[in-house]
Amino acid sequence: MSVLNEISLAIREIVDQQMRLLKDLPEEVVSGRFNVQDRNIKMLLGHMVDSASNNQQRMVRLQYAPRCGWSMPDANVGMLVFPDYTQDNDLWIFLQDYRSYPMEELLQLWKCTNLHIAHLIEAIDQTKLDNYWIDYQGNKCTLRNMVSGYLDHLRLHVGQIRDLLEHMNTTRLDFRRWRLDDARRLYELAKDPELGPRAGWAPHTGVKASADALRDFLMNDCTWAVVLKDTGQVIGAIGYHPYGQSVIPIGEDDIEVGYWIGREYWNQGYCTEALNELLRYCRTVIKPNAIWGDHFIDNPASGRVMEKCGFSDIGELCQSSKLYNSEGRPLRILRYIR
Repeated sequence: MSVLNEISLAIREIVDQQMRLLKDLPEEVVSGRFNVQDRNIKMLLGHMVDSASNNQQRMVRLQYAPRCGWSMPDANVGMLVFPDYTQDNDLWIFLQDYRSYPMEELLQLWKCTNLHIAHLIEAIDQTKLDNYWIDYQGNKCTLRNMVSGYLDHLRLHVGQIRDLLEHMNTTRLDFRRWRLDDARRLYELAKDPELGPRAGWAPHTGVKASADALRDFLMNDCTWAVVLKDTGQVIGAIGYHPYGQSVIPIGEDDIEVGYWIGREYWNQGYCTEALNELLRYCRTVIKPNAIWGDHFIDNPASGRVMEKCGFSDIGELCQSSKLYNSEGRPLRILRYIR
C-alpha cells in the first residue's frame, strides 16, 4: 500500500470513528463546552471543514502548477497565489456562524468533505508530490508535506473534540482524577461511620488508610473526584466498573456505576447532578452495551437518585461478598434505560 493510500485510509477511519462518537450528542455538549481557544465542538468541526476546502484547492492546483508562491506570480514562471487562510481561522468560523449550525447537518458536511479529501489523496499523481508553493512566511511547502500535514491537523482537532467530551463538569460540579495529595481530604469525608457502610466500604481509620484507598481503588481511569466549583473542595467520588471489576454480574461490554457524597452535602442534589454527568460521559465516550447500578436495600436514597437519572428496577436482588459488611444486606439491581 502506498503512503498516499495509507493516509487516505487513516482519514476514512477517523471519519468513521468520529461519526459514531459524535452522533446524537445533546446540544449543551456540542455548543456549551469550550477549549482554551474558545472553540466548541461545532466550531472545531467547522474549522476542519474550512481546512478541507482550502486544502482541496491546494492539492488539486499543485498537481498542474510546478511552483506556487505567495507574491504575485511572474507570468513567465506560472506561479499560483494561495490566500493566507491560517491567519483567518477564527474569522472564517465567525463569518460562517458554525455555532448556530444544526449539528446533524454540520456533522454530515464534515464527513463528506473529509471523505472527498481521502478520495483526492488516493488520486494524486505521485510524480507531482515534490511540486511546491512558498507560503506568506517564505516557507517552502511541497504537496507531499501538505498531504501528511493534513492528517496531522485532522488528528489534532479530533483530539481536541475528545478532550471536550472527556472533560466532565456541571453547573455546580467539576470532576478530576484523584491524586495522592487528596488523602487528608478523603479521610475527612471517609471517616464518617455512616458513609462507607452505605456504599460497601469500611470507614477510614486514618490518613494512611485513605492514601492506601487512593492507590488501590480511586486513582484509576474509571474514577473521578467530585469537586465543588465554587470552593474547589472535594466532596465525593464517582465512577464505573468495567466487566471483571463489577460488584454484580454484568456482560463483557457492560459497566456498573457507583458514587458517594460526603454527609455534609447530602440532600442538595449533588448525587443526581454528578450521576447524570457520568451517564452522559459513558454514553458518548465509553458507549457500553448496558449500564447497571445497585444499592443496598437499606439505603433507598441511593436508589431514588438512580431512578431520577433514568434507571429502572429489574426486579432482582443480589448478594455480593465483595462489599464491606454485606452479609444479610442484598443489593437491589437497576438498569439504565433512558
